[in-house]
Amino acid sequence: ATGGNFDIFDTTDGKWANITSQDFGLVVLQDADSSVESATPTINENDKVVLTVNLSADSMTLPTRTTVSGRLQPEIGAPAVIAFVTPSAYTKTVTELQ
Repeated sequence: ATGGNFDIFDTTDGKWANITSQDFGLVVLQDADSSVESATPTINENDKVVLTVNLSADSMTLPTRTTVSGRLQPEIGAPAVIAFVTPSAYTKTVTELQ
């Protein structure tokens, strides 16, 4: 990362190293109070993170046309609800789902 800019999809800098088929990851975009730590990631007011899932790890699969939903509960504030249907075909390595 240079000048605060980085590529969240860069697989050479360690962001994806520990994300297996059983895990998800968080890439921290904004965290003024350093509350989103690897041991105890706490997302609070004004924090911004990207939720990452490595579908190429081990045997992780997410079939086409699959409904996926989840919820992230911040320490303070309203939960973030995640809901989407996977595309009918995967045509790119990186797919924005929501």
